[in-house]
Amino acid sequence: MEHKNESRIAAILAYVRKHVVPSILCFNMLVFLETDTLLFRKDNTVVDRWYIGEKTEHTSSGALRTTTHAVVAEDHTRFLYFREEYLPDTDSLFSQLTLYRADGQRVWQRTAPPGRTFARFLSEFIDDEVVVVTTNQYGAAPSMERISSTAIDTIFREGDWYRLSTYAFSPNRRFIIMHVKNPYREKVWDYIHFIDLQTVSTWSYLFPICVTCKRYKHIDVSIDNDGISEVVYKGEHRIFNREGVLIDVFIKF
Repeated sequence: MEHKNESRIAAILAYVRKHVVPSILCFNMLVFLETDTLLFRKDNTVVDRWYIGEKTEHTSSGALRTTTHAVVAEDHTRFLYFREEYLPDTDSLFSQLTLYRADGQRVWQRTAPPGRTFARFLSEFIDDEVVVVTTNQYGAAPSMERISSTAIDTIFREGDWYRLSTYAFSPNRRFIIMHVKNPYREKVWDYIHFIDLQTVSTWSYLFPICVTCKRYKHIDVSIDNDGISEVVYKGEHRIFNREGVLIDVFIKF
C-alpha cells in the first residue's frame, strides 16, 4: 500500500511539473467565478461557461445529490473544481478535486478516501501552491496537504484535530498558524496551533475561554515571516513569538 501511494504521488508531481508552469501563459485565457458560473474569457470575450451548484437525480440506488464548487486563483489562470456525490439512502460519499488551467486543461485530479470529502471553504491557492484540506462528511477530522510543482507536503493528518476553523501561512510560507478545535473536559475547546514547517517545531495555546460555547465564535489569525503570530478575538489582540510565548495583549477595534 505504501509503495502504491508513493507511485500515485510521483505521478501527480510529474503531471504538475509538466502543466503548472505553462498555466502562467494560458494563451490570454482567464477564468472568473461569478455566483454559480465559471466564466472563461479570452481577450475580454466569454468563450465558455461551466455552471456549478447542486442537483438531485433519482437512480436505482436512490436519490443521488451532486454538488459542484470552484475556487479560482487570484491571477485567474487556474481553478480548483470540487465535485461531490452523495447517496442518502446508503450514506455513501464520493468526493473529487481537480486542478485546471484557465484554458480547461486538467493539471491533476485527486479522489478522497471513502467517507472523506475535500473541504472547499478551507482549500485554496497560495501563490503557485495549492493547500488541500479534507474532512469527514460532517466537517470534522481534518487533514491538510500543500501541493507545489515539486512536492506534496503533509501539514497535519486526520486525527490530529477535531476541527479546523481557519489558518494563515506566513508570506515566506515557512510558518502556519491555525485556529483548531479539540475535545477537552467534555467540551470542544479552541486552540491556536503553530507549526514551523522548516524545523517541524510546534506549539499550541488553549484559548482561555470556550469560544465554541459562545455566540461570537470568530477568531482571526495571521503570521509574519519571523513567526510572530497575531490572534484576534472580539477586538482583543494576542501576540505570540515563534516559541509560543505570549508577548503582548491589547484591545483594538
